[in-house]
Amino acid sequence: MQAGFLKSSLLALLLMTSTTAFAEEATPVEALGRPEAIATLAAACAESPTLKAMFDATEGDGTLARTEVCACLVEDLGPQITLADAEMLARQLQGTLSLDEREAYANTAHLGEITETSFSRCQGQTGHFTTD
Repeated sequence: MQAGFLKSSLLALLLMTSTTAFAEEATPVEALGRPEAIATLAAACAESPTLKAMFDATEGDGTLARTEVCACLVEDLGPQITLADAEMLARQLQGTLSLDEREAYANTAHLGEITETSFSRCQGQTGHFTTD
């Protein structure tokens, strides 16, 4: 089933980001949770073709599910990420981030861990789940 493949692909990407490279924490100079980071994440999540396909497959029109899960993700992840993190997640959600770019990003492991945790928590909190 395509929805299972898409969910597996997204989760695989999230897991790969959590295990591929040694994480280098964001420097204190990089402000976490800046409005630009939150806006970038919100737009990417709302427009993500991957999330759209995943939630459409489980709910017919997954617009409500995507809206609620994205709002939760932005609320949960927004304060924890830098603008650079948000840009990486945005590219991942849009399907334009290559494996080499993901592996080269210094904060890959940390970003993958918090994204995976937040996505799972937000699905549980909103009651909107994707299929395996």
